[in-house]
Amino acid sequence: PDDMIQVQMLGDLFRRMNKPLEALPLYEKLHARGPTGQELRELLQILADLYRATGDHQRSVDTYEALSKSFPQERSYCLERIAFVYAGWGRKDKAAEYAELMLRDQPTNLGAHIRAAQRFLDIGEKKRAEEIYVRAIALAGSPREQEELKFQLAQIYLQDGRFDDAIARYRQVAKAGEPASQRAEGQWRVGWGYYRMARYREASDQLHVLVDQHDGDFEPQALYWMGRAAELSLQPQARDVYVRLCQRYVYTYYCQLARERVDMPLPE
Repeated sequence: PDDMIQVQMLGDLFRRMNKPLEALPLYEKLHARGPTGQELRELLQILADLYRATGDHQRSVDTYEALSKSFPQERSYCLERIAFVYAGWGRKDKAAEYAELMLRDQPTNLGAHIRAAQRFLDIGEKKRAEEIYVRAIALAGSPREQEELKFQLAQIYLQDGRFDDAIARYRQVAKAGEPASQRAEGQWRVGWGYYRMARYREASDQLHVLVDQHDGDFEPQALYWMGRAAELSLQPQARDVYVRLCQRYVYTYYCQLARERVDMPLPE
């Protein structure tokens, strides 16, 4: 269509339908009109993302650079997006370069640290991501933010097979996390970490503490993995744990898993 309103509407429709190849020429037509101000800013953002989605990574980078030049207030956003594009492109050196630029531009900004750490994880640079998360924890403005970041840091440790380091971080959350649901998640992750390490008795002990708190969000899975830990450590109470699980949480996925392992009647 030649009417620019129709072009805009059709482009928006293709974007909502996740059809970037069809949307791209329509937004290029809108850009060719020479828009200014807010309209130009929004068009450049859309075009940069569409170029990335259609595999034209260099044009995506160039468009984000143009956006940053025309609208300096968008520089931080553009640096993060360029790092993201380079990571998806497989240009690890350039992704790292722009992630570092994000940190230099905003040395005390928590969000910039979190996004930069994620970009380093995207390219497999776990050590650098770990360093940034440690700095982010120091920048966090609330205990809850700090504990959430400790979860992220512990996940890196798990991926590297550093289970003891991960458990140490999870214990910090289990002790000091706010609200109580965060502490419960920390306790769950400690137990799961022990299970992953094949330290089944320690896993069972930790999960038992969580079960005794009767936290409805975590108790079903804690009971199930207590039963699995008991099986693998050749403890006789595995069946009793599965029965208790289905007595308390009969309609859960974990009860279904337990009934596949032992024969038990459903509670009336």
